[in-house]
Amino acid sequence: MIFGYASVSTEEQNLDMQIDALQQYGVERPCQEKMTGIKKDYPQIEELLKVFRKGDKIVVYKIDRIS
Repeated sequence: MIFGYASVSTEEQNLDMQIDALQQYGVERPCQEKMTGIKKDYPQIEELLKVFRKGDKIVVYKIDRIS
């Protein structure tokens, strides 16, 4: 299974461009997250990792705020 992860840092931002890019890559199960501020927890990633199995892939559109 190919999972995808797209995120933005405000509720006003749109995930469409990221989701489109992930779908073009072949992502079967996209995961989306809208987070505000600087946070250390990412609930959607945590849920994705619960179902992630050996041989699966995670495609991330962009990482620019995870510390």
